[in-house]
Order: sequence, then structure tokens, then C-alpha cells
Amino acid sequence: MKLRIAAAAVAALGAGAFEAQAGSITQPGETVGLALGAPLPEGVYFLNTGSVGGFRAVGEDATLGVNIPVLAWSTPWQVAGGRIEAYAAVPFVGYSLPNDTDHFDVYNPFFTAGIAWDLGGNWGFSTFVGAYGPVDNELGQNMWVFNSRSALSYTGNNWNLTAHVIVGLTGEDENTGVRTHPDYVNLDLTAVKTIDKWQVGLVGFGSWDTSGTFYTDKKQSQFALGGLVGYDFGKFTLQTYVTHDVWTENYETEETRGWLRLILPVWSAPQAEPVTYKR
Repeated sequence: MKLRIAAAAVAALGAGAFEAQAGSITQPGETVGLALGAPLPEGVYFLNTGSVGGFRAVGEDATLGVNIPVLAWSTPWQVAGGRIEAYAAVPFVGYSLPNDTDHFDVYNPFFTAGIAWDLGGNWGFSTFVGAYGPVDNELGQNMWVFNSRSALSYTGNNWNLTAHVIVGLTGEDENTGVRTHPDYVNLDLTAVKTIDKWQVGLVGFGSWDTSGTFYTDKKQSQFALGGLVGYDFGKFTLQTYVTHDVWTENYETEETRGWLRLILPVWSAPQAEPVTYKR
């Protein structure tokens, strides 16, 4: 039961995808399938979300792969009735372009901390503040990005109904002083039912640029839908989902993407033994 709760609640909060032309620094869809509003049981968790598919910012003949390892810590401390949690990630990105250019590199490292509340009635809410750090490599993302995230989850009757809003405020390139990526808003949506050890449901996600860049005033946006299947193996949980863009604006192509996620509790706080009295 603890693992099921963790599998539903651990968040890929440190993720991001490479958008060479522009777009969100946070990978759209990276957190679907997770009940991010619900507090995690106290402990340490490892989560890895990998995906491969098209590259909507480049065109039909390009491929983008993303791997996002995340370490999550649900602390023993509480503030205003909510549990303090922290997440860290160092993603990796690989891409293949039509001109036979292939590249693999580390992506912007991410850290965030926040509070998750159990609101009662199977409702939960969380809010986090963090940042992506700059990386001076061929990805061209040598800037800081402020990141805030809030999620609302309903987890009653074996459902995971979650809406997760992510806001990114992007800084200028550390070397050139030029703003290469826009500010953005992402929305990740989950409607997943747990049946015994299985998870089955629908997911969706959208991303919207909220500013232009030094190079263009065009704002990019997209929305994708897909299906998710997961299985609780006892010591770990696997989730897989496939998504496809149903709407895009100012991108080169629609994107179809396959995803695979591992959720592994590393350490759980020991339960307090019940107090007994002898007469």
C-alpha cells in the first residue's frame, strides 16, 4: 500500500526538455501520471522518466530523447500542516537532426522545494519554488530559469485526478546577455484509475510561451493527449504512456512520443510501534 501511494505521488519535479528553437525549458508532459498534489510519505524516492519521439521544434525527420533522473526527499518537517519536500534532477538530452547531426549532453540541473498539504476528503495541494541552473554546452541553454509549480490532486476511490501548473521565467544567456528562450506556462493533466496492481487512464499536457525572445516575437504552443498503463511490482512501479500533439502553433511539426517511468522508494521512515501497557 505504501508503494502504491508513493507511485501515485512522487513527482518528476526536476525535469526539462531541449527545445532548440524556443519553447518551455520544462518538458511538457514530464509529470503526467503522478498525483503531485498529494503529500509523499516521509522517505527518499528515486524516479526516472525517459522518453523518445519526434522533435516538434525542428521538423518531421528529427528525433529527441530525454532522460530525467530525479531524487525526491519527503522530509519529517511540517509547516502550516503541510509536509516539506525537496527534489533534485540532472537530466540528459540526445537528439538526431536531418543533416546527420547527433548530440548527447547534460541538460539544465534543477532543484525545487515546497510544501504539500492533505486537505482531507482525498484532496491534496502542493506548491513548489525552484530553478534550473545554466549549462554552458552545445544545447545553448546557459541561463537561469525561475520555476514555480502547483498541483491539485484527488486520490479517492483508487483514482488519480491531477492538474499540475508549471510557470517558468527565463533569464538571459550568461555569456551573451541575449534572451534565447521565452517565459512559459505548462499544464499537465492526469486521469488514472488503479485496479489491483494496474494503473490505466488518460493523460494530457499543454505548453504556452508567454513572451518572445531576442530572435522572434512568435509564441509557440501545443497540446497533446495520450494513454497510460502502469504496474506495481511491489518494490518498484513502472509506468508507460504514449502521447501525440493534437494541436500546435508556430512549431514545425506535431510530435508523437513514447514514455517509460520507474518509481523506486529508496528509504521509508520506520513506523512507530504501538505503545502497550502492562498491568
